[in-house]
Amino acid sequence: DNQTYGGSFMYHAENKQIFLGYVIGLDYKNPHLSPFDEFQKFKTHPAIKKIKELIKDNKIGKLQYIYSNRLNLGQVRTDENVFWSLAPHDLSIFQYLTESFPVKVTANGSAFLQKKIHDSTLTQLKYQNGVDGHIFVSWLHPFKEHRLVVIGSEAMITFEDSIKGKPLKLYSKKFDITKGIPEKIDGAVTLIKYRQEMALTNELQYFVDHLGGKKPGIANGEHALEVMQILVNASEQLEKKL
Repeated sequence: DNQTYGGSFMYHAENKQIFLGYVIGLDYKNPHLSPFDEFQKFKTHPAIKKIKELIKDNKIGKLQYIYSNRLNLGQVRTDENVFWSLAPHDLSIFQYLTESFPVKVTANGSAFLQKKIHDSTLTQLKYQNGVDGHIFVSWLHPFKEHRLVVIGSEAMITFEDSIKGKPLKLYSKKFDITKGIPEKIDGAVTLIKYRQEMALTNELQYFVDHLGGKKPGIANGEHALEVMQILVNASEQLEKKL
């Protein structure tokens, strides 16, 4: 929601390990809410799984571009920049949808409120399979927006996680250049139904299904390490540009 204080963190550890955290203010209306359980939800969000399904089923053609906006007015951190605070979720989603590691990461940002702590960053990612993307995060923004856009050669997808109903939409829109001149095909917009279920329940079931030794495929240690590597790469670029 728009009123709750909270955030996340990710730090280095020894032996290729990382520390992940999710924080919720003590004044939250539900005193029994578990921050740990809430943190697991983004891995098994039914809308993200549905997007993956649409890509696999070739509903948008060739995957071309992904971008995400994670914006809000605060919460401003004093010990980490906005990229570390807000981008890990989106990096994880990008890795899940592209099934690859970026061959190039280019990060730019701005620091206004505190020295050497970025308030806004735009990070571009290029993947070996030809997919490009960018992640825009900011805690210096007049309203809350959590938006994911997926562009394909034949159609496009949007998911708005910060508005009522959390709509997932398929846009039958593209450009046809078979005649040498780009022709806009402005087709229908379809509201995509996805299972309105607790992501935590999916996460727990996924855990149970892999107790027999089967390697997790959605989120495992290797995926976490990849996210950490991107975070470090981008942060080093940001620090050099201050």
